[in-house]
Amino acid sequence: MAARSSKRQDSECSTAPLADDIYERKACNSHCTLVVLCSVLAFFCAGLLAGLATMWVYFGQQIDQLRSAYEKLDLPGHGSDRWNITATVDEAVRMLLEQEEDQKAAADHTQVGPPIQTGWSPGSRKPMAHLTGNPRQNLRKHHGEVKLRSWESEQGLATLANGMKYRGGNLIIPVDGLYYIYSQLSYRFLNENPEEHSDKDANIFQLIHYTFKQSSYPEPQLIMKSSRSTCWSKRTEFGLYTSFQGGVFRLEKGDKVSISVSNAQMISFEESSSFFGAFMI
Repeated sequence: MAARSSKRQDSECSTAPLADDIYERKACNSHCTLVVLCSVLAFFCAGLLAGLATMWVYFGQQIDQLRSAYEKLDLPGHGSDRWNITATVDEAVRMLLEQEEDQKAAADHTQVGPPIQTGWSPGSRKPMAHLTGNPRQNLRKHHGEVKLRSWESEQGLATLANGMKYRGGNLIIPVDGLYYIYSQLSYRFLNENPEEHSDKDANIFQLIHYTFKQSSYPEPQLIMKSSRSTCWSKRTEFGLYTSFQGGVFRLEKGDKVSISVSNAQMISFEESSSFFGAFMI
């Protein structure tokens, strides 16, 4: 009995240290978990603070840019009760966006072969036009001044480009600037029955070539003129004369340029002999 009691006591004594070891391990695991959680929380807080600091710096820069843009504005009513802060901020933002778009466009711009444009915009190629004679014109005999209204603007050698427009005999200027304006008219005298007239008889013509500019003034302004008096014998079968004129003029958007002539029925409206045009320089 004494031996059995001794063995039982030894068994109980041997199990006591094992229970203490398990308790210490559990405490250690709990401590490690707490340290890990604290570390993760500290890291998260540090990242959050860094993000907030970055956002603070970014918005500070944006506010400085808005303030700089605002200082450049000349706003009516500034300093009074009528001053609209919302409109001021909107205008400052618009200016910043336009500045960024201009910088991006300048960085991305590449020079390529120019397509013919239907409208003009700043930075595009310069407006130009070359109109040619239209043989289908039916001009009655008229010795006085007549405006030429049927130039060819689309077919053959004719060209309209980069915003220049044509309507009813008028070239319409799309933008302010200096333009070279030119025109050429070829006159041809035909005598159907030259042998029926004597040498004393003659045909006398005044061939006058006008270029007009029409702007905001009610009456067109004469800007170029060339003239010649011809005397062709009635025994002559035909006679030829060419009138050319050109010059540089300052024109404004919406100005109209046109050509008028005397004895229009004598003009040869072949595209290579009679033409009219303008281009920006």
